[in-house]
Amino acid sequence: MKKDPPDSLPKLFPISKPASGSRCSPLCLGLGAVLLLSVFFYAFFILEEEISSKSFFVCLVIFGFLVGGIVFALSKRLENAQGKLQALEYKYGQEHYRFDSILSHNPAVIFTCSMEDGFPIRYISPNVEKITGYTPQQFIADHGFWLNQVHPEDRKLVFKDASLLLHLGERIQDYRLRHKDGRYRWIRDEICVLKDEKKQPLELIGNWVDITSRKISEQILRESEERFHFMAEHAPIMIWVSNQKGGCVFFNQTWLEFRGRSLVQEMGHGWFEGVHPQDQEYLREILYEARSKYQPFDVEYRLRCYDASYAWVRTKATPRYLRDGTFFGYIGSSSDVSELRNAIEAIKKVEIECNCKLACYSQKLLEPVRDILAFSETLTAAKVTPLAISLLRDKAEHMELFLNSMIDVSRILSGMMHLLVHTVDLPKVLKSGCDYMEEHLGRIPCRFDIDEALPRIVRMDDIYLMKLFRLITASVDVESTKAFSLSIQRVEKEGLDKMQFAFTCKVSRRLPARMTSVAEHMEPLGMILASIIVKIMGGECSVGLSEEELSFHAGLPLITVSDSSFGHL
Repeated sequence: MKKDPPDSLPKLFPISKPASGSRCSPLCLGLGAVLLLSVFFYAFFILEEEISSKSFFVCLVIFGFLVGGIVFALSKRLENAQGKLQALEYKYGQEHYRFDSILSHNPAVIFTCSMEDGFPIRYISPNVEKITGYTPQQFIADHGFWLNQVHPEDRKLVFKDASLLLHLGERIQDYRLRHKDGRYRWIRDEICVLKDEKKQPLELIGNWVDITSRKISEQILRESEERFHFMAEHAPIMIWVSNQKGGCVFFNQTWLEFRGRSLVQEMGHGWFEGVHPQDQEYLREILYEARSKYQPFDVEYRLRCYDASYAWVRTKATPRYLRDGTFFGYIGSSSDVSELRNAIEAIKKVEIECNCKLACYSQKLLEPVRDILAFSETLTAAKVTPLAISLLRDKAEHMELFLNSMIDVSRILSGMMHLLVHTVDLPKVLKSGCDYMEEHLGRIPCRFDIDEALPRIVRMDDIYLMKLFRLITASVDVESTKAFSLSIQRVEKEGLDKMQFAFTCKVSRRLPARMTSVAEHMEPLGMILASIIVKIMGGECSVGLSEEELSFHAGLPLITVSDSSFGHL
């Protein structure tokens, strides 16, 4: 009875079930046959005379049956041996098919090489065609075919330290192998030496694995790391990286230069030594809370610089995660915000001063209104005097002057209005201004000193020049002033021709005390507006205020008509 191999395997060899062997061994059959032959020949040759022909025929028949039995027994044994041989051949076919299937579907190419020069390939698995595009026969037929496919830059590497391979017995190399389509693929070549009982090399056994994808991934990762390190090292801000436990494992060069310490000193928790003692506990709590919850954080603290001073540093950090979602530490950046904090403090200080000044100037603007209200009550009571009417008019004019000047300044600064520069008679304008001041200051002794060297014809805005006189006049407290002087001189400063104003007002009593230190040295509102107008006209000025004197110094550029550089004005 025959039995077929499984469907998944090829029917390489037909095989029948091994026949059941005879119970009598070939030795017994042989001995029986020899014994019968001996009896037969003895009877035939020795007892020939006594045996009849009939007895001889009977012996011959017995001998024939005996020989036939022996032949039949031997044929059965032969058939049994053939069945066993077919079973072995079938099993070999199964194992051969299984071996070929493993080699064909294995990602690694298995090969063997002889120990001859050039290590020619004696066997290579069929799956080499999937990796290289070439058949196994091409590698085996031509001993130099394999080496010709290796990248020219890697050929020396392939045969490098061949003697070391024989000594160690194994070697692993990565090199590029050309595919049939002309592109190169990265191959990992693992080789071991097969030796005999006397430790003599017989052949090389190895395997190839296509690692092109891994090499590309490594190259992308390496380029990404190189870009990160390049950007981190050349970034204008301080960059750092920490691990899961909070210890820092990287600082860029900007951080190290800012701290004035080496990377070894800053690694781990060494950087924390530079944190200001008053900020350490606060910063430690922030870092612990963020790390325990895997949250980003943004914190400001003081850090010691290279010159042993402390600077305010703002640090922002984001958690890092592995591909499987495991928390892997933080990556953060730090920047010096000392100047920003100082600027903010300065702005706050200026805001406080501006608020105080605004309160004081509002008070100043309220004073004429109160005076007008008081004088209006006087008028209502029909107790009107020329002095009261004059004071009422002066207060109203001052208030109008202040408000109009503030409106004009805001329009000029916003670009809605511009100065009207034209040719003017300077001595005439100055005389009109001095006359205005002398008229409105009344009983105060006034002294005017105007330089005769001043040019006569200049180009400027005479309206705003007269407004300077009016604002300065409105800043004088008639009741407390005992002397007033004004000096206008022509000076040359830094190669420019200028008209220098010097106004001084002596007071007979100390100025009233203020509620805040900022307001103690508060300039009069008219002086502030006059300073802004001087700067708009291209000059510079300064205001001096003490308990016994009020001064105002200003310098305006002199543009004569003959100066062609200003002809376009």
